[in-house]
Formats: sequence, structure tokens, C-alpha cells
Amino acid sequence: MNEPTYKNQTLAKLSAQDFRLFASVAEETFIEAQEVVLEYGKRPSHLYFPNRGVLSLCIMSDDSRRLELATIGPESIQGLAGLFDLRFADHITICQVDSPCWMINIEDAKRLLEKSSGFRSICAYASGSLINQICENYTCLWSHQVEQRLAKWILQTRDRVYSDKFYLTQEFLATMLGTSRGTVNAAAGYLADKNLITYSRGNIVILDPLGLEKTSCSCYAKIKQFAEHNAVQPTG
Repeated sequence: MNEPTYKNQTLAKLSAQDFRLFASVAEETFIEAQEVVLEYGKRPSHLYFPNRGVLSLCIMSDDSRRLELATIGPESIQGLAGLFDLRFADHITICQVDSPCWMINIEDAKRLLEKSSGFRSICAYASGSLINQICENYTCLWSHQVEQRLAKWILQTRDRVYSDKFYLTQEFLATMLGTSRGTVNAAAGYLADKNLITYSRGNIVILDPLGLEKTSCSCYAKIKQFAEHNAVQPTG
């Protein structure tokens, strides 16, 4: 069987027949950095399956700051809460790195759940992985140093954009780390001084991936291992 020309890792688990069912009601789209995918208080209208890039799920604090819950890339699916008929979302989803995606309307996705056991499986898997990531991120925020957490986020972004070079705004990094821009600069400077990365005006280049993994907290490996060990097996 020829491999389909998508890179979303959940869709890659579908059989050829299940993917044809999916593609018959889905469309390809492109989400630009800083584009709001889901507004706070709105009900998700679509599922998004990134082929690359980063989507960030954030909650709003009482002082209107964004605090990140989790990030989604080609390993997962955005908008799954819409499958459960929630009236509104208690978070906002923003694209942080340009993301070519597959997109499917929630109502079409619900019908597809009834037709395709493979589609049901990847949605259940993505839901479990997202819950695990949120739990790990909460623990990480209170347990690990900012330099470790920055190394983790840089590695996760690398995995999602398939490149050692990418752009992340100071605002995004501060949101991810739950800290200030000054602290982000200090942490990035620490990693740069160790010759693990270069960081200039948001442009990040990873120089030493293995060294960065050693500097990262254990959450990077835990989240990755959970996803790999619990992944849906390809069908048909």
C-alpha cells in the first residue's frame, strides 16, 4: 500500500479505507502563527489534525494573562471537546508555529465516529494523550527549573516542526513557561552559554540536541514515551 501524503501521526494510523472516509469529508487548510483557532467561550466547530506546527491551548488568568495547558502538533488532534457536545470551551487555542492541517467539521466527525472504528480509536488515543500532557505540564510547572522546562519546550517544538531551526516569540515562551519575558531571556541565555542553542529575536537554532535532552526535565521523555507506548496500531 502506498503511504498517504500526510504527516499527522494519528491519521497515519488509519487504514486506507478509513482514511478515504476521512478525506471525503475533510479538507486541507493552513493556520498562520498567532491565528486564534478557538476563542474562549466558543464551542469547537472543527477538529484540526496538524501535519506540522504548534497549536497552544491556554486558559485565561484573573489578570488576563494566558497560561498554557498543553500544546498540540502532528502527534495529536485539536478540538476533541467538540465531540462531547460541550456548550463552550474554557480555554483559548492559538497557533504558535505555522501549521498546515487537515480540518473536519464536528458534525461530520461525529458521523465518522459511527462509521469508522479506526477514527474512534485515534480520537480516544488523542484524548488520553492530551490529558496526560496536561497532568505532566502541571507537575512540571511546580517541580522543575525554568531552564529545564525551556529545554523541554524547545525539544517538543523541534519534534513538531521537523526542524532544528524555528521561530518562537518571547510572549509564547513566557506563556509556555508561566513566567516573564526577562526570565525567558535569562533561561535562553543559560542554554546558549552551554552551546546547546542560539537564540536571537525569537529565532532558535538547536546546536546540540543530545545535550539539550540531558538538560531538559524528565517530562519531555515521559510525555513522548506515553504517546509512543499508548499509540494506536496501524490498521489494514
